[in-house]
Amino acid sequence: MKKRYLVVSLLLIILIVSPLIAGGKSEKAAAPQQKFTMKLGLANDPGHYHTQAARKFAELMAERTKGGVRVEVFPAQQLGTEPEMISLTSQGTIQMFFASPGHVGGYVKDYQVMLCPFIWRDYDHLKKTMQGPIGQEMAKKMLDSHGIRVLDALIVNGARHLTTANKAIMKPEDLKGMKIRAPQAPIYLAAVKALGANPVPIDFAELYMALQQGVVDGQENALGTIDSMKFYEVQKYVMLTGHIFQSQVAGINDKYYTSLPQEYRDAVLKAIEEARDYNNKLQSESEVTALKKFKDLGITIIQPDVEAFRSNSRQFIGELESLWGGPGLYDRIVNVK
Repeated sequence: MKKRYLVVSLLLIILIVSPLIAGGKSEKAAAPQQKFTMKLGLANDPGHYHTQAARKFAELMAERTKGGVRVEVFPAQQLGTEPEMISLTSQGTIQMFFASPGHVGGYVKDYQVMLCPFIWRDYDHLKKTMQGPIGQEMAKKMLDSHGIRVLDALIVNGARHLTTANKAIMKPEDLKGMKIRAPQAPIYLAAVKALGANPVPIDFAELYMALQQGVVDGQENALGTIDSMKFYEVQKYVMLTGHIFQSQVAGINDKYYTSLPQEYRDAVLKAIEEARDYNNKLQSESEVTALKKFKDLGITIIQPDVEAFRSNSRQFIGELESLWGGPGLYDRIVNVK
């Protein structure tokens, strides 16, 4: 009887101990995965292609890191204006932003040149410049001076076009005395002045109301932005000036980036490329959709004298150069082949 009791006791001990031993080995073999959270801020509304691209980036990061990096997307200036979000990223309060070169240029002035009127021949010219030595030099300045790693500068916003409420514009002279809203960055103000208008700085979030109340006579933006923000409700004319071909800059706090495991860093670089390409596809489609929508709504689409605007803008190059640090940079970009 005692022998039988001893055998039963030993079997119970084995049954209890074996899973613990096996579990211990399993936990050691698969250590808990470290989790990271990333806040990504941008100014565009929730339906804009930039926001959709940001969400695509979040999806790709979750997929590639198997949930190791959770990207939280905050559109519509929920984390502040673009200059504020860039500052917060530099401080490490948030981790990432999509922002205009005009506002990035408030931190490294070289980026202002990206918004020089009529500087880009086409997307290929922009790409060769920003992925080549010039773009690399600019990115290094941003990293060294503000601790922000530029991940990409080719998230296309599109060509910026002029809109007005009560007057069709064919040439620079038609803008004389007119108040046209410009983003609150020096290069935008100078660019609108180069078109022939009086620039008025107004925050993006306040622009619809300013147009509605007649504070300004018009504004300039990409067709997709004009559509998503419903500026067509308070504007009658769209002039296809294409005076600025704009792409957004994606930046990440470098300390945060370097704190990630190498495989996660690789995922960031790959995901931003794919999100950029996704954005650019949506942006291209948005132009076709927006133009058709505007025509259907009775908005007058005008093909102005673009060469007259180009010629007028050239007169301001010397004045504009001071915004990005003097002569030289403009000529280097123009000569990129």
